[in-house]
Amino acid sequence: KSPIQRPPGAAANGGDSARGRVSISVTNLDPGAVEDNLWKFFGQAGRIASVKIMPRKPNKPHALAFVNFADGTLKKKCLEMCMVLNGTAPSWNGGQTIGVEEQGTGERKPKETPEQKEDRLA
Repeated sequence: KSPIQRPPGAAANGGDSARGRVSISVTNLDPGAVEDNLWKFFGQAGRIASVKIMPRKPNKPHALAFVNFADGTLKKKCLEMCMVLNGTAPSWNGGQTIGVEEQGTGERKPKETPEQKEDRLA
C-alpha cells in the first residue's frame, strides 16, 4: 500500500508540535464493521471527535468511513500513526486490509481557467 498522500496545496507538517484537526477516510470496510471498531482502532492515533460509516452502495461490496480527530490533535503524530494503520487487516474487518487516506484541509483549489484546462489536456 502507498503511504497517505497529502492533498494538493496542503501545508507541510509544520513541526512535531503543530496541532489542529485531522480527517481521514477509511476504505475497504467489511459490511459487518461498526463505528465502535473505528473509535477503538484509530483512538491510538489521537483523540477522535467523530466517526461515520457511510451507507454501503448496493453494487459495492465494501463500505467507506470518515474519522475526524479533535481540535488540538498533534498532526504529525496522528498522521504517522494512521500511515502505520494503512494496509493493515484488523480482525474486526473480517481480515480484509483497510485503506487510510488523509482528507483535504477544507481549502478549495482555485478554479481552473480554460487556458489551464487546454494545457492540461494537450
